[in-house]
Amino acid sequence: MPIPVIVVDDEPTDRYIVKRKLSRTPGFGEIGEARDGEEFLSSYCGGPAPDTPPLVLMDINMPRRDGFQVIEELERRIGSGACHRTAMVVMLTSSDRPEDKERARAFNLVKGFFTKPLDDADIDTIRELMSA
Repeated sequence: MPIPVIVVDDEPTDRYIVKRKLSRTPGFGEIGEARDGEEFLSSYCGGPAPDTPPLVLMDINMPRRDGFQVIEELERRIGSGACHRTAMVVMLTSSDRPEDKERARAFNLVKGFFTKPLDDADIDTIRELMSA
């Protein structure tokens, strides 16, 4: 079954590149996008639950809420029952800071950390994570 994807990034060019690359890769289904964490949270927790939990590619540096704050809020909403959905989150960011990688590991929903641009080896690793 194809894996749905949501790209959360404030940069339109970065969203476009990821969507284009994944749309050409077998195993990925519909690819949605959100311009920031607020847009993602309101549409994701407010919409119908998909049959397959999506892969969420989350940027860190965004306006209003950074990617870590978005994941923290998503985990809070899932834990409280305010969001009846689950997801696998992969950080996709320009940050290569060790402290960001460490912080990402602290979240239950985060399964990987990749730096932009997404390359073929990264996509293969993400597909392995999704099938595990």
